[in-house]
Amino acid sequence: MKIIAKTVSRYAWLLIIVSFILTFVFGYFTKYIKVQAELVTGPPDNLPEVIAYNKVKEIFPSNEVIFIAVKSDSIFSVSYMQKIYDLTDELLFIDGVEDVLSIASASKIKGEEEGLYVLPLMEEKPRSKEDVERIKNLVAGDEIFEEMLIGKDKKSTGILVILEKNLKEDEIIEIYEKIKGMVKRYENPEKILISGKPVVEALIAEHVSGDIRKLFPLSIIVSMILLLIFFGSLRGMLLPVLTVFLSVTWMMGIQGILKIPIGMESSLLPMLLVAIGTAYGIHLIHQFTEEIEKTTNKKTAVYNLIIRRGNAVLIAGFTTIAGFYSLITQNIKTIKTFGILNGSGVLVTLFLSIILIPSFLRILKVPKTKKRKIKGFNVFLKKSGNLTWKYPHIFLLIALGIVIFGILGIPRIKTVSNEIRNFDKKSEIRISTEYINKNYSGTTPLTLLFETDKEEGFKDPVLLSKIDSIVSFSEKLPYVGKAMALSSFVKKLYKALNGDNPEFYKIPEDKNLVSQLIFLYSMSGDPSDFESMVTSDFKKANVTIFIKTADTGVLKNIVNKIENYSKKILKGENVKLSITGRARLFVIMDSLIVRGQILSIIAAFLLVFLITSLILRSVKAGLLSLVPMLVTVLGNFGIMGFFGFALTHSTSIVASLAIGIGIDYAVHYINRMRIYEREIKENAEIIKKTTFTVGRAIIFNLVSVTLGFLVLLFSAFRGIRELSILVAITMILSGFGAIYILPSFVVFIKKFKKEVKP
Repeated sequence: MKIIAKTVSRYAWLLIIVSFILTFVFGYFTKYIKVQAELVTGPPDNLPEVIAYNKVKEIFPSNEVIFIAVKSDSIFSVSYMQKIYDLTDELLFIDGVEDVLSIASASKIKGEEEGLYVLPLMEEKPRSKEDVERIKNLVAGDEIFEEMLIGKDKKSTGILVILEKNLKEDEIIEIYEKIKGMVKRYENPEKILISGKPVVEALIAEHVSGDIRKLFPLSIIVSMILLLIFFGSLRGMLLPVLTVFLSVTWMMGIQGILKIPIGMESSLLPMLLVAIGTAYGIHLIHQFTEEIEKTTNKKTAVYNLIIRRGNAVLIAGFTTIAGFYSLITQNIKTIKTFGILNGSGVLVTLFLSIILIPSFLRILKVPKTKKRKIKGFNVFLKKSGNLTWKYPHIFLLIALGIVIFGILGIPRIKTVSNEIRNFDKKSEIRISTEYINKNYSGTTPLTLLFETDKEEGFKDPVLLSKIDSIVSFSEKLPYVGKAMALSSFVKKLYKALNGDNPEFYKIPEDKNLVSQLIFLYSMSGDPSDFESMVTSDFKKANVTIFIKTADTGVLKNIVNKIENYSKKILKGENVKLSITGRARLFVIMDSLIVRGQILSIIAAFLLVFLITSLILRSVKAGLLSLVPMLVTVLGNFGIMGFFGFALTHSTSIVASLAIGIGIDYAVHYINRMRIYEREIKENAEIIKKTTFTVGRAIIFNLVSVTLGFLVLLFSAFRGIRELSILVAITMILSGFGAIYILPSFVVFIKKFKKEVKP
């Protein structure tokens, strides 16, 4: 610390100028930051399911679909059908749209004596009731149209907007905005609902940007008000905020340089740095106020400030950094990135705080000293010290109750990896998704990739029948809609060829007949219709099963049943099956979140223990500091379990965050207590004086961080709002643990030793 103290006290102006130059440089690169909202980018790339997912995306046409449902009390009317025709036609001309499937563009497969015919439902825009009646007769009872293009309630039809492959996030957002603006012209009396993965991700990206623009200024304002209340001066208010603002600029510039996109969790970086970073400024400015009272020499005051308070700030910073870096143990890339970015952000904030705030204090005029007191606060702290000395068993019983509460709550915690959950129940996207899931096949796809080395393997009736058996089994499961599969298509062709006789809705036994059916359709219809279901060599078949929910508990059950059934059906066959798709990846992320939560908590405890033990030079002190943290973490899990806070991408970081930030309170208490142990012999006086002197800083820091996080209650995302509540609660528990549980534990040990001493 002496080197830093000498450098700052001598070269304050130079350090300020260099810091601002670097800020302008980093600020330039912030324009290169992109938003990434795709949740399924989270799992590691080397997982078999992720490899299969990427293989499907590479081999088969785009499965990026925006689903539009057009609701009406009379879907078979001339005006309605004309709207569907015009809307379909207009959607086709949007840049980035590969194809549009609706009643206006779909065809009916019919069989005649001469062969198969593919009849367009709308050869031209319907003009009369007769035209509409013809369409109604063609779609009636056809399994291809029911719950795919016509809603189950018969009060809407669906339009599937298929996007081109490999579109960038901003391109998808642009397409969604165009579609949203376009469909407004077609509403009234019809109601139009829009959903689908690209829409959800576009809205997430939109809300991420909106959150940063809204919450960052709000967090700055809250911090400024608190700092003004605490210090009662402009410098006390502005210097910590300025340091945090520079830190945020540096980190976002680094993100731009490294091309690290902003996701839902990483968008929290600016607000977290404001909540956490201002605490460093509080410590430093408060110490400077004490030092300047002892000497009028600013250079000496700044030097002493860093020497006497630098270690305390380093402890606060490094333990918080350890809490964030513990998330590196997570296998979900988005959470790992969040941990690295925020840990690095705190490191930058810590560095700039220790350098810049003393530098500004060095060059600014000496402030008029005036001590600020809050009525009743000193009385409260004195009573707190007395209570922990007299009644330590009460607070230890409270701690035990919190521990039991947490242990009982852990089994109740549910894991959720569902993007749509982040939106309010009354939001348009939530309403649209729930309607589409109820009336159509579903919006969550599960992909089955079948692979064989056999020449034209998936023209073989035996293999097709086995695929069909798996598809039929899947479609009977709860929450499963329909499936898009080659086997289903072949059955439909065979039935059509035999005059739509239901008895022929099956796989033909002759391979040559299967080939003939496919050839006949290719001659009459569009050969590219097969591209999404099978490769040209018929060695890879792609089955997409649509599921009517994104609840990971339901998805896990569906995946397990399909997997077990498939193993029995394919036993002995030269066929490899990979189950992937968004439904599968959601299930995987659930297990990764649970495993990652355990690993990150262990890592956070170990890192914090090592840091506190090294800085305090005592293993006992390191272990002691973990006592309130253990109570806090278990209390957090109890609240999650009993009050319905799911373990999600967002809330899985709370425990590590609480350990990293909350440990500061315990460390400050222990550090001050050890100082008084060398000066005071009476144990009761040590506890009371420690609580009185450190309690003020702990409580103000707690209030500052808690209110800083509660700003996130105004986030557009439910998960982030839940995170803010949980962090606020854990901060309160951490403060309570440091002021009451920790000293009670110390008092209990001291009294116990005194009683057993011979």
